[in-house]
Amino acid sequence: MAKFKERSKAIELRKRGKSYSQIKAILRVSKSTLSLWLQDFPLTEKRLRELRDWNQSRIENYIETRRKQREAILSDIYKIEKRKILPLTPKDIFIGGLFLYWGEGTKVKLSSEAILSNTNPAILKAFIYWLENSFNIDRNDIKIRLQLYKDMNSLKEINYWSKILNIDFCQFRKPYFINL
Repeated sequence: MAKFKERSKAIELRKRGKSYSQIKAILRVSKSTLSLWLQDFPLTEKRLRELRDWNQSRIENYIETRRKQREAILSDIYKIEKRKILPLTPKDIFIGGLFLYWGEGTKVKLSSEAILSNTNPAILKAFIYWLENSFNIDRNDIKIRLQLYKDMNSLKEINYWSKILNIDFCQFRKPYFINL
């Protein structure tokens, strides 16, 4: 009797346009059992197309495939363009650094300091590289000051940036704390 109720429910769900997978998830019966029960209840071509076109795993697979294709195309473009522009000449580095400083550097007149504010390690590394290669500034002469929020652990932050920027811990000035 229990199988009769399940079979009736399966037929009812099929008539409402449910797929075998959807019915299987609801009733917890095998697809082979459903195939036997529902052999006289095929879905319309229109409903089959709808199920196929709106299948979530199919959509996710499509999105993932397209993402991989996009990444491959961008990787190829990156390699081609990298070969065109690298290696950079000292003039390229100097001009790039000027633009970096123009965009991210401090505009306040200070006697002998070049100040750059940014949270992106790659930008800060490029700035340090520029100072070293365009102005022959020794990495050991560079001073760093962090702007931190009161709830941040200054020792932890200094250790992080020291490691990321390859700057000795003693080159960090006392952090400036921002009040909110």
